Amino acid sequence: MVGRWCVALGSLMVVGLAWGDTPSTRTKIPGQGDAPEVSRPNFDDRLLPTWKIQGRWMTSRTDAVDDALEQAQQVVREYLQSRRPPIEWVPPIEYIQTHMLAENPWHEEARQFPDGMMYRVSLHVRVTPAILRDCAQIDQKRRAEQRMLELGKVVLGLMAVFGAVALYSRWRGQAKPTLFGPTRGPGS
Repeated sequence: MVGRWCVALGSLMVVGLAWGDTPSTRTKIPGQGDAPEVSRPNFDDRLLPTWKIQGRWMTSRTDAVDDALEQAQQVVREYLQSRRPPIEWVPPIEYIQTHMLAENPWHEEARQFPDGMMYRVSLHVRVTPAILRDCAQIDQKRRAEQRMLELGKVVLGLMAVFGAVALYSRWRGQAKPTLFGPTRGPGS
């Protein structure tokens, strides 16, 4: 009987993990009006930063661009994690390149040094309210997925314990533990 409860609990866990990512729908109760809106943080354009990131001198143009983008990623990471509440998701370099660079993406500088031609790139990185909301939503989704995985591990551990108890009680030949009273054996 305990084995059946373990299977039922496992099935519920699988269903919860499979449907945990779908948006929930609310049923409107007549006479109650609309459901209250969830408050969203206010992102004011005047308070959001922009940065001019200047990369290091590199031997090739692509290395100079990559270095500047990596530095931009570090600055954005520090900014997002300094917010209250902090946003732990770090935008990948591709996201920064496509969403966070200003109209004129970068300024390239080339100079002749004794070791040869060197390049440096300057980037203008900006955070808009839409980008900040997007980063917050992605971070929230990642945190929810992590919580679901942790919960799944806990439920799996409980299933293992219940399964071990069920196997032990059968192996010992003791009275079978049930939730609804004594069970009838084959001869009764």
